[in-house]
Amino acid sequence: MTSHDSRIPTILDIQDKALLLPGRPQFWTSHHMAGFYQTTPDNVVRQFRRNPNRFPDDFWFELREGEVQVLVRHFGGPSRVNRGVLIGFTKAGALALSGVLKTPVADAVSVQIVRAIVAMEEQAISDAKRMLLKLRSDVFQKKPIYNRIKVYVDAGLSFDQLWRDTNYSRFKLEQAAREMLAQGLIPHLPTGMQPGCSTMPDPRDEVHEVTTALWGVVSLLTMADEPVDRRGLEYLLRLIYDRLEPASEALQDFQPRQ
Repeated sequence: MTSHDSRIPTILDIQDKALLLPGRPQFWTSHHMAGFYQTTPDNVVRQFRRNPNRFPDDFWFELREGEVQVLVRHFGGPSRVNRGVLIGFTKAGALALSGVLKTPVADAVSVQIVRAIVAMEEQAISDAKRMLLKLRSDVFQKKPIYNRIKVYVDAGLSFDQLWRDTNYSRFKLEQAAREMLAQGLIPHLPTGMQPGCSTMPDPRDEVHEVTTALWGVVSLLTMADEPVDRRGLEYLLRLIYDRLEPASEALQDFQPRQ
């Protein structure tokens, strides 16, 4: 241990001072870097300017006046440094400073910055995974057909068995399975389902949905505590009929696949 170890910033110190602004990557200001490397903000900017080859464009940026005011207002940041210019150093830039700042703690600070950045990246990945799991859970709750397909895929059951065990048509099951595969919700299509072809839409689906809607109207009429608005009912029945008529015509010529 050296005499400077007590002044080395902790991982939490470095993480807590990381900033985010709209359209900017996560960064620290030259004032933050001066505190970490135990030097002055002017020296940080001076050494940065003297070594342009060590700091490509994605290592740093100059904060605009409006961004500086946001830092002052919300984070208590410095409003003026090096004639009014405030430098933001990205994660890579923060590490690159260890090569140009000749302070006794530069090496130890760079190690701490690496540890802090690794911990931040791991936390970001963990948060993203947790959000993805929640989104997938929400999708399965909102779309029962997705949940049924996933159960059969995870169990290694065939597409034909899935179709026989549900009330969905082959076309709807194929369409939903391809959507799930594209969204990464399942690792592969159900066994026996061809990836390159699709069943034609089944007019029986339309008839089934219309029949379900008609039963809903019957329930509405028999269970309503108050008289049902006649105009609303007529409009609803017209919508149902407009779907039933073409479906019935298509059903007459429909040849289901074997």
